[in-house]
Amino acid sequence: MRHAVLFDLDGVLLDSRNAYLATLAGYAMAALGRRVTITDLPTGAHLTPRDQALAALGLDGPIHEEAWDSATATAGLRAKPFPFTVGTLTELRAFGVATGLVTLRSRRRVDWLLPPARAGADVLIHQPGGLASALILLTGDRQPNEYAKRS
Repeated sequence: MRHAVLFDLDGVLLDSRNAYLATLAGYAMAALGRRVTITDLPTGAHLTPRDQALAALGLDGPIHEEAWDSATATAGLRAKPFPFTVGTLTELRAFGVATGLVTLRSRRRVDWLLPPARAGADVLIHQPGGLASALILLTGDRQPNEYAKRS
């Protein structure tokens, strides 16, 4: 049986809080046509789904993904992996341990935030419901343990 480790991306491997807040502010500024800074965002915006945070600023309606991508690409330059991230993922892989990243971000956006090749992660899971499938994919074990089935 192959061993595998799954990591949450934001706040665990990647210090992305300020990048997310800058993305919200940049997107809102472009959409509203006025200056919006991080301090203008609602309290707790870094823990709030983007549509809710933007609605609090007066932006209702669908999010334009191309504009969100632009704001993310620019703000993502602020995101930094925590000091242990790349070394930990590299060492795990050197010992044959499969690694996966769990995030709600798209694959393309993750590549903007992390070093090349997602710091060596084998899979990227976009939704919490995909954890059991990820463990099967990473380990090759078609009979996941009880914990994986409940995830």
